[in-house]
Amino acid sequence: MTIKLPSTKIVLLLTALSVLAFGKIEASQVKASSFGYNSSDATDALKAAFRSNYDTVIVDYKAAGWNVGPITLFDIKNKVIIFEPGVVLRAITGRFNARNAKLLKLARPLNLTILGYGAKFKMNKAEYTNLDPNTEYRVSFEIQHGVNVTVKGLTLEESGGDGVYLSGNTSKNIVLEDLNVINQSRSGITIISADGLLVKNCDFSGTSGPIVGSGIKFEPHGIDDKFIDVRFEDCRAFDNGQAGITFGLNHMTSATAPLDVVFKDCYLSNNSIESRRNPNTEIMLSNGTTNYFAPVGGKIRFENLVVENVRKSVFKTRKVYNAVKAEFVNCSFKVKPGSLAAPIAMETPNYRINVPHLGGVSFANTSLEYSNAGPFLAIYGSPTMAGLRDVTGDFLITNPNITEDDAILYTRVNSYINVNINFDILSAPPPPPPPPGGGSDCSNTLNITANETSAGIREAAQTLTASNAILHSSGTVTYKAGDKVTLK
Repeated sequence: MTIKLPSTKIVLLLTALSVLAFGKIEASQVKASSFGYNSSDATDALKAAFRSNYDTVIVDYKAAGWNVGPITLFDIKNKVIIFEPGVVLRAITGRFNARNAKLLKLARPLNLTILGYGAKFKMNKAEYTNLDPNTEYRVSFEIQHGVNVTVKGLTLEESGGDGVYLSGNTSKNIVLEDLNVINQSRSGITIISADGLLVKNCDFSGTSGPIVGSGIKFEPHGIDDKFIDVRFEDCRAFDNGQAGITFGLNHMTSATAPLDVVFKDCYLSNNSIESRRNPNTEIMLSNGTTNYFAPVGGKIRFENLVVENVRKSVFKTRKVYNAVKAEFVNCSFKVKPGSLAAPIAMETPNYRINVPHLGGVSFANTSLEYSNAGPFLAIYGSPTMAGLRDVTGDFLITNPNITEDDAILYTRVNSYINVNINFDILSAPPPPPPPPGGGSDCSNTLNITANETSAGIREAAQTLTASNAILHSSGTVTYKAGDKVTLK
């Protein structure tokens, strides 16, 4: 997938510079190269520029690039940093041998804005893999305990760990927008803790390595970490070695602040490429392998999520029912032909010890296309599991190879509490919705037999006859005719 920069971004950047330079706001700006730029090693110049008292630092374009060693900076605050288009912040070969060497780490940044449309952070993934086959800590860009930090427009390539790493349980009000995070070793983005995080119009792709390999990973380190008011909007995760989105909540308990995470209008495609490793799914949610009796609460909501080119499963969970709830609303899933896995799978949290009910998942107005003859929903229970609880669904299934009797698999489920799953099965994809303002050429007569799967208008000049079904849960289907409408 190619990311094209809207020209308005450049205009906004230039406008911001103009205001700083010529407007009424008193501002001091400086070019980073004025601090002693050296084409072979610009580490010290960049550090000095960022630590300076200037409130606007421009990392100016240099044809040779900004070649640097590891950079960690503390307490950078009240500053705008602008990477000019074409700038490459490049990791110097041989300088990142230490396992935890970071290209750029900002510890305790405050009131900081970084603009980098057309600029790139580039590390040397192959070099670090040769040094350490399990490389995972050589992060491209880390924000630790950041407050009021905005980062826009950067491209991050080929780290020996995560592209973006957000940590620190005092992190608050972070905005990441228009980032393109490509070919990382561990995850595109890993979030340890965040209170107020907006990730907007960002791509996380091509992650591949022996550790994790997710596009987006939530990975708390302790009960004081938090995911509060976390929003992903118009983001994409695709072509990653493992899941598009992974929640590994092992270290959170009921003493942790309830989760509040929303994915809205996001897109996942062709993840879990490295089939030799589990979980082989687009979305993985687990509350941990030990914390069954006092799990973290809250809600994770997926709204208008589109998942395509699914290799195995769309969603897997081994979550107890009263852990953080998972909600899917108005989502669309398409599984690639040849997959033998159930698109949605829920598995007992533990096969060895007695655990509470599995569940706490809901699906509303969900469409699913797949072609294997197996169930669309598989529940893998065990005698150690109390049962299944709080699982609801409203599905439109397109699959010519299943019937109502084999659409859902329940294995070793001892009891059912608030389990209500409704579905309709189509043998072929429904027709596309009508164009706005009308669904026909307004011929004299119109005979409708195809089922309606979305809101819209069907019109005829004289007579309209409908013998179909309406199979969706939102909006209105309107039938219009000049003479007569007959519903059968």
